[in-house]
Amino acid sequence: SGAIGGLGLDVFPEEPAPADHPLMQAWRAREEWIEGRFLASPHAAFYSPTSLRELREKAVMTCYEYLSSGKLKNCVNAEYLQDG
Repeated sequence: SGAIGGLGLDVFPEEPAPADHPLMQAWRAREEWIEGRFLASPHAAFYSPTSLRELREKAVMTCYEYLSSGKLKNCVNAEYLQDG
């Protein structure tokens, strides 16, 4: 039908989600339109034994690639790094 049936969020623009956020207010008030259709996670939806293993593997591979090639993959703070 093109209608959204539900929503699950793990990230809000501000963490944790402010108590006055409209979605949080509607959820707490158990408003009919949101009841049973909304799930908010405390920014931890990734957590599982598998995801923790993969997180460690990716960290090791990133270090290995840098030590092997000198190139940083997915660097988010390059402006703070000094050359050589």
